[in-house]
Amino acid sequence: MTALEHEACYTLSRVDSPVFTFASLTVDVAAVPELVALHGVPQPAKHHPEVDTFVHVMMAMEQAMRLSPDPAVHFAVLLHDLGKGTTPKELLPSHHDHEERGAPLVDAVARRLGAPEAWRRLAVDVCAHHTRCHRALEMRPGSIAKLFVYLDAHARPDDFERFLLACEADARGRLGLESRAYTQPAVLRERFEESRKDVEAWNKKYNVRAGSP
Repeated sequence: MTALEHEACYTLSRVDSPVFTFASLTVDVAAVPELVALHGVPQPAKHHPEVDTFVHVMMAMEQAMRLSPDPAVHFAVLLHDLGKGTTPKELLPSHHDHEERGAPLVDAVARRLGAPEAWRRLAVDVCAHHTRCHRALEMRPGSIAKLFVYLDAHARPDDFERFLLACEADARGRLGLESRAYTQPAVLRERFEESRKDVEAWNKKYNVRAGSP
C-alpha cells in the first residue's frame, strides 16, 4: 500500500473503524480497546477545537502521513494519546498527567500487537514527552538538555527526528489548525545541533548526565 492509498483508505473509513497497515504490521483500530476508549472523550476546545480525542488522533494520523512516509512515525502518532482514555470523568475535559498514564499503555499495546522494538520505543517516547516538545519555546536550556537525555537523542538521532515529526503531526492534527505555525521542532533541532558539538560539555553545563535525566 502506497502512502496515498494508505491515506485514502484512512479517509474513507474514518467514520467507522480504520484499519492501518504499517509496513508488515496491520492494526485494526476496533480490535484495540485502548484506542476504542478514546471515542467521545472530550478535550479542552481551546487547544482541541475538534474536542473528541479519537477524532484528534485520526486527524493527527492524516498529518503524520503528509509529513513522513515512515511507518514508525505513524505508529507512534496512533498511540500517542492513549492516556486520555484513562482520565477520571470528574477531571474532563482536562487531561493532566495523561502522558505518564499513557506510556505503560503504549508499551503494552505495542508489545501485544507485535510491533518492532524500535517502533515500541519511539511510541513510548512520543507518548511520554510530546507535550514537552509543544512547550519547547518556553523551556529553559537545562530542561531541553534533560529532554535530549530522556529521549537518548545523542545515541539515537534518527529517532529524535522521528519524535519531532510525530509531535508536529499531533500539533497539526486539530480542527482548523492544520496549517498553524509550529516552530518548536526547528528550535529543538537547533539546540540539538549545538549540543552535538560537544555532548559532554553540554551535559555538564546544564548539569545532566547521560542515562540519568
